[in-house]
Amino acid sequence: MKIIESAPYEKLFPLVKAVVYHGGIGTTAECMRAGKPFLVCPILYPTGDQHFWGQLASQNGYGIKPIPLKKLDENRFVDSVDKLMTSEILYQNAVKLADKRKMYWKTRSN
Repeated sequence: MKIIESAPYEKLFPLVKAVVYHGGIGTTAECMRAGKPFLVCPILYPTGDQHFWGQLASQNGYGIKPIPLKKLDENRFVDSVDKLMTSEILYQNAVKLADKRKMYWKTRSN
């Protein structure tokens, strides 16, 4: 695993299987666009929108139930990343969401 401070998502996300991040709407949208399942570890909890985006992804089957950063420990992190990396259904759901998004924008541009 490599931790980086910044990278253009459109170049980075095609290279990864899943994403772990704080839950901001920009990264959430990029995960959805790229068809990548994700785990949100909100910094702003219980306030802010970060936890909401993680809950939405979990409820719709393209993300893991969010774990607030202050409640994250090694075991929960390892278990969640393992699920992200091995769950075929999470991956399939994320790809389906990306495909729906592409179709939506394709029909809007015509």
